[in-house]
Amino acid sequence: MAQRAALAAGVLALCLGAAREAAAQHSASGALTGGAQPGAGESGGARRDPIRLGSGRFERGGGDSVSWSDDWRGFGVGHGALMGVAVTSAAAAYAIGPDADSVWSRRFGVDEAARDALRGRSRRARLVARDASDLSLTLAVSHTVLVDAVILTGWYRDSPDVALQLTLISMEALAFTSALQTLSNLVSSRERPYVRECGADVPELAGDCVQDNQHRSFFSGHTSLAFAAASVGCVHRTKVPIYGQGSALAPCALGFGLAAATGALRMVADYHYFSDVAVGALVGTAVGLGVPLVLHYRSPDPQGVSLALAPSPGGAGLLGVF
Repeated sequence: MAQRAALAAGVLALCLGAAREAAAQHSASGALTGGAQPGAGESGGARRDPIRLGSGRFERGGGDSVSWSDDWRGFGVGHGALMGVAVTSAAAAYAIGPDADSVWSRRFGVDEAARDALRGRSRRARLVARDASDLSLTLAVSHTVLVDAVILTGWYRDSPDVALQLTLISMEALAFTSALQTLSNLVSSRERPYVRECGADVPELAGDCVQDNQHRSFFSGHTSLAFAAASVGCVHRTKVPIYGQGSALAPCALGFGLAAATGALRMVADYHYFSDVAVGALVGTAVGLGVPLVLHYRSPDPQGVSLALAPSPGGAGLLGVF
C-alpha cells in the first residue's frame, strides 16, 4: 500500500509540475492555433477580427461566428504536457490495478442506507442501470465535446479555431479527472458493493466478479467524468456564446442533470456506494471548473510563475508569484 501511495504521489507531483509550466505560458506564444485567437466571448475581451453574422438557418456558418479572446490562454505545449502526463498516469494506474491483498471493505451507515434504497431489486434491473449509466456518461461527454464544440461552434458557427480550443480544454479536464480517479482506485482498492453477492446472486465467473474489477469502487469514474464534462462545458458556455448571449443556463442544467443521473444509475447498478458517487461528483466538478478557469480563461501574467527566497523576521521565507 505504501508503495502504491508513493507512486500516486509521484505522478501527481509530475501533473502539478506540468500544470505550473502551463500556467506560466502566454497565450500569444503557446497556443496550438498560433497564439490568442481573434475575438472574445461574453467576457468582453479584445477582438482581432469582427464577428461574422450568420444566416440564422441551421447550416454550416448559419450562426454568428464566435472568437477566442486575446485575454485568454490558448491550449499550448505546457497544457499538452499536462494532458500527456495525466493520460499516461491513468493508463499506468489502470494497468497496475488495485491491490487485492489490501482491500478496503469498510462500510459506512450512509452507504448502506443508500444501497438499500437505490439498489436494483433484480439482476436484470441492475444490468439495465449499468448500461444506462454508460449511455448517460456518453451523452454527457458528447454534449460538451461533440455538440457544443464540434457541431455548434465548429460547424454551425463556422469557428473551427475556437472549436479546437474548446475540444482540447475539455479533453484536458477529462484526462486529469481520469488520472485522479484511476490513481484513487490504485491506492484505495475499495470493494464494490456487489462483491458481497458474488457466488450467490452474481455467478462467480461473471465479468462483474473477476478480481481485477472487484476493487475499483472509490471513487466513481463514470460520475467524476460526467461531472467534469458538465462543469467544463458550463464554463465554456459562460465565456463563449455557443448558444447565444445569455443562453448558458438550460444547456448547463442539462449537463449536470445527465451527470447526476449517471451517479444515481451507478448506485442502482450496485457498482458504487453513495460516498464513491459523492466524492466523484466533487472531484469531477472541481477539475471541470478549475482546469478552464485557472489554466485558460484568465489573463496571462507576463511574469509567469516564480518562487524566491525572501527575508523575514524569523529568518527566510518562500515567496511565490502566480
